[in-house]
Amino acid sequence: MMYADDTILISKDTRATNTFLAEVGDASQLYGLKLNTGKCMAITMNHTPNIHFKDGQRVKNVEEAIYRMINVW
Repeated sequence: MMYADDTILISKDTRATNTFLAEVGDASQLYGLKLNTGKCMAITMNHTPNIHFKDGQRVKNVEEAIYRMINVW
């Protein structure tokens, strides 16, 4: 397999989301895969949590990504 696509993590807790994200990244590496951090986005409700990759890079919130796309056009 050259790549896997569309992983969804669902959690009520930011800490759990960060743990799940790190575990997915670690499991991916076991198979020679990696997350495309530039395409990863978070959809949140009621607040903007600090969701980040293992290296500390913050995961973009969907609203931020949409704003950037609009400003590029």
